[in-house]
Formats: sequence, structure tokens, C-alpha cells
Amino acid sequence: MSTNFKIKALPLAVATILSSLHTLPTMAQEAETPEIETKERIESITVTARKVEERILDIPIAVTAFSAKDMRQKSIEELDDVALYTPGLSFEDFSNGSYGSPVIRGASQFSVDQLEQNVSTFIDGVYIPRQYALDLGTLDMERIEVVKGPQSALYGANAFLGAINYVTRKPDLSFSYGDVEVVVGDGGRRDISGEFSTPLIEDVLAVKVTGSISTYDGDWDNSHPAADHATDLGTDEDLGGWDNDSYGVSFVAQPTDSLNLELAYNAFNSTTESKAQSRLSAFSGDLNCGGSSFGFSKVLCGEIPDAPRVAGSEEETGFLIDPRSYTKSENNILRFAGTYELSAEMNVKYQFSNIQGEVFSVGNADRKPIRRNNRLRSSFCYK
Repeated sequence: MSTNFKIKALPLAVATILSSLHTLPTMAQEAETPEIETKERIESITVTARKVEERILDIPIAVTAFSAKDMRQKSIEELDDVALYTPGLSFEDFSNGSYGSPVIRGASQFSVDQLEQNVSTFIDGVYIPRQYALDLGTLDMERIEVVKGPQSALYGANAFLGAINYVTRKPDLSFSYGDVEVVVGDGGRRDISGEFSTPLIEDVLAVKVTGSISTYDGDWDNSHPAADHATDLGTDEDLGGWDNDSYGVSFVAQPTDSLNLELAYNAFNSTTESKAQSRLSAFSGDLNCGGSSFGFSKVLCGEIPDAPRVAGSEEETGFLIDPRSYTKSENNILRFAGTYELSAEMNVKYQFSNIQGEVFSVGNADRKPIRRNNRLRSSFCYK
């Protein structure tokens, strides 16, 4: 019986083994499919860090890129948020805002309010020459790229430490799309933004319009006794609020298969309140430990306080900011690009741009809050 059992079981065992061998490739293929799809999805990220479209894994430089989907999932709304998710990049606007300086790999510039940067910023290949115009938000952005390391050979002298590229989403020549987003939060936060694109002549001409309004009342109390008597442009009791709006229109035309034309206009307007801030000063006696200069100490002994204190005591005074202080900036960007494809490997491109901006700053935290503050107006025009 034993012999008969073995003889009968052998064909079954062989059949089972053959059946298993037959199904193994299919199972392996099914198991590998998600990995292959995932790999292809990762490798399909396309950037223009070297002025041409390339897969991010194919270029020999350090680049961090955020797609529109990434920015939505991570709630990226401004350059501060980009810096939070980018290794090696630091950014924080200070004072009344609109004066931040991007810092890559810890190499900051000589002065934080220096107009010329050592990290260049571009929108669709157009250089933005002043720091109070470089934080453009994420509305209408298809991608934001941060290129790290010296890039002066490709981007110019001001890209000594790297470059930041804003790439806008172009109108589609074949179909219409649009969306509207509303944000409601505490502190009086109210946002509404949207975009709409449609072909005017299918496969030949398309247009897109965008718009955004954002308001916020601030998050830090202003201890100034007249904080609730601020003007419409002042701090209005709390500190760190804003009233921002932006809008734009763009056209894309493709009259022939080889010729592509792009025309776009964007306006970015911002009114920013003073932020909660204080300064340790030798003249007020905050600095208390050695290293004197002209009779004043230049060193602080002890822990730096989180909030302003009365000199020589532990009593907190709160943030005393002149309620009239604010910064207002207006930036307008017009750009045109024409590309003619000579072959699959070569094309000719002409690009023109005009950037006009103005910033108006009133007061700061370094001046006595009960005195009349000086005003500073600065503007630029770059073509």
C-alpha cells in the first residue's frame, strides 16, 4: 500500500510543482507591478533647473521640487512653507514683512536687508531683482524648484548659493479646467482663490485667469496703549496680520506645430502689519555682560527672553509696536516668450519681461512707539 500510495502521489506532486512553477512568474510579475509603477511615478518628476525639461533623477545637482499636488497636500502657501520642507533652505521675512532673504546651506549674505540677493529667484525664467517681490505665494503655480549650490554659470552672479524657480501653470489648448478654494480660520483668516482656463480656438489659442484674496487679523497682542486706535493700514490691536490680493491673466498660442507663444501678466499686492518683535539694545541697558564699546555693553549674559522685559528685571512689558507701522508692496510682472522648434533636439527662444514694484514702509520696532516714525519709500523697475 505504501508503494501504491507513493506511485499515485508522485504525479500529483509533479503536477502541483509544475502548476506552482507556472504561476510563480505571474505572481512575481503582479508583485513587481506596484514597484515598477511607483518607480516610474517617482522618476517622472520633471524639472527645468538647467533650463531644459529633465527628470529630477537624471540631473547631477541638488534640487528639491514641489508640484501643485505637493503644495496642496503640505499646505504650502508661501516661501516660508517651502523652506520648512526643503533641506538646506532657510527663509523668514522680518520686520514688517516683504524683506526676507533666502539662505541656502547656511551661507547668508552680509546684511539681511541688502537689496541684491545671493540666491536668485525666477518666475518662468524671469529674474526677480528685489527681495520684497520674491515671495509670490503658490496661486497659479505648477511647480516650485529649489536649486542648491553655486549656479552663477547658468543663472547669473546673484545665484552664487542657488536659485528658486517658480513655474506657473499654462492654459491648456484642448480642454477647460478651473477650481475655487476657500479657507476660513481663527484670527480673522479668510481666503478665497480660484483659476479658470479655456481654449478660445481649440488647439490654437487658450486663456487663463486667476485671482486670490487673503486677510488675517494677526496672532500676537500689541501692548501699545493706542493699539486699538490704529488707522486702516496699521496693526489694529494684534500683530502679524495682512491683506493680500493677487490676480493674473495668461495666453498661450500655437499657430503652427513648431511655434509656441506665451503672454502673461500678474499683479501681487500686499499690506503687512508689523510682527511681534523686540531688540536687545545696548542703549536701553538690555546687554549686560562685558565687551563694552563706547561705554555700552555689547554682550548679554543669561537666557534671551521670549518677550520684551524691563531692563534689569524679569518684568515682561509685552510687545510695544507703534500701531501706525506697516509695509505695503505692489509688484507687477509682464512677460512674453516665443519658442520655435527647429528639430526634436534644438529650438530657438526669445523672452521679454518687465517687472515694476514699489514698497512703502512706515515705522519699525526699533523706534520709540510714542514718537512719530519716519517713512521709507522704495521702488524699482527692471526689464
